[in-house]
Amino acid sequence: GIEFELNKDYKPEVGTLKWDILQTGAPDDPVAVVGGQRFEFDLSKLTLIRKESIWRYWDRGGNPGRSWNQIDLDDSKWKTGRAELGYIDDPETTIDGGPAGKRFITSYYRHTFEVADPELIRDLILRMKRDDSAVVYLNGKEIHRVNLPTGGISANTLATKEVKGAEEDVFFV
Repeated sequence: GIEFELNKDYKPEVGTLKWDILQTGAPDDPVAVVGGQRFEFDLSKLTLIRKESIWRYWDRGGNPGRSWNQIDLDDSKWKTGRAELGYIDDPETTIDGGPAGKRFITSYYRHTFEVADPELIRDLILRMKRDDSAVVYLNGKEIHRVNLPTGGISANTLATKEVKGAEEDVFFV
């Protein structure tokens, strides 16, 4: 069999990657092409969620419910907006950060995507911009936490570190 794997430092591109595998060699002509196969891969499928995607969000303060991160949650009443979402530094979608002097500590975001053939995906890379902290869930399971204490957290749990300066504008891997 043949296996194709992108380098770890591969930078996603747009378009289609095409390559040919040729079978050569005939009894009277060792360099003659006698067969082959063309492969095409749509590079746009490498990115599951784009930076400018539409997200559902809860910016009303408090907790939207215990099952907010579950796949089957009906989030149709949540607001929607294009990323980047926030209320400071000119985001694409401005959310309600709460009244001045009494800002909401937590906002909740959801984005649904489907993978046509999960067997093709071996690893995922998360690139995330956050201010000041975040917990990321995939299919209801926590997969990443940054600037928050270990253990249980709630809508009132404070970040363990304030993010300032250039760190507010970087997508962390």
